[in-house]
Amino acid sequence: QTNHEPSGRSTGVFHFVRGMRGALRTAAQFMGTLLDLVYDYFVIEYMIKNSLVGIGPFFPPCLFPHLEVLEEHWEEIRDEVLSVRIAERFPLLQEVEPSQTWETTGKWEILLLRVYNIDIPQNVQKFPKLYRLLSTLDDVPTAMISLLKPGAHIAPHCGYYNGVLRYHLGLKIPRTPTPPSRLGIRVGNQWATWAEGSAIMFDDCYEHEVWNDSDSDRVSS
Repeated sequence: QTNHEPSGRSTGVFHFVRGMRGALRTAAQFMGTLLDLVYDYFVIEYMIKNSLVGIGPFFPPCLFPHLEVLEEHWEEIRDEVLSVRIAERFPLLQEVEPSQTWETTGKWEILLLRVYNIDIPQNVQKFPKLYRLLSTLDDVPTAMISLLKPGAHIAPHCGYYNGVLRYHLGLKIPRTPTPPSRLGIRVGNQWATWAEGSAIMFDDCYEHEVWNDSDSDRVSS
């Protein structure tokens, strides 16, 4: 008859190895947190203070006059976008980027038109007027349509570096009595809301979050 009971020595080794694994896991978590803090407080702060376009988080769109063509044609863009949206639902963020955790309730629809200077043919062909305008702008590497449903909340998040400015052109904006408490965006420690036909621009490097507690969709490009 074979005795399968572990000896006292092997049991001690087992507990030692298990303890080491736990210690290593804790150390790895600590180092990850430490690296996040270093990145947040040193790298981000350095990049923000040395930004080529100045310190944000928000920037007046008039600093980029070549983008005014979008505001000048905002009604055409709005009509084109809403016409397409009536015919079809835009993809949910989860369908485009399954790994993201910013919005998990299925209330944020986005339709990508251009990603890192590569146009998405099946999408841009739906918006000939908007695409014609985008084609005149050589510093817009990424473009999309964004629809935020009532009750949506995009959790706080930020970009990895300050090489990206986000431009939002209001196309269909709910009328709320006290914006931005019911409809708005927080970037850093500043708040803003949207207006139809007007643009807001901010530095993606700052932590930002968005909410729509109104009773209708918010659509922007």
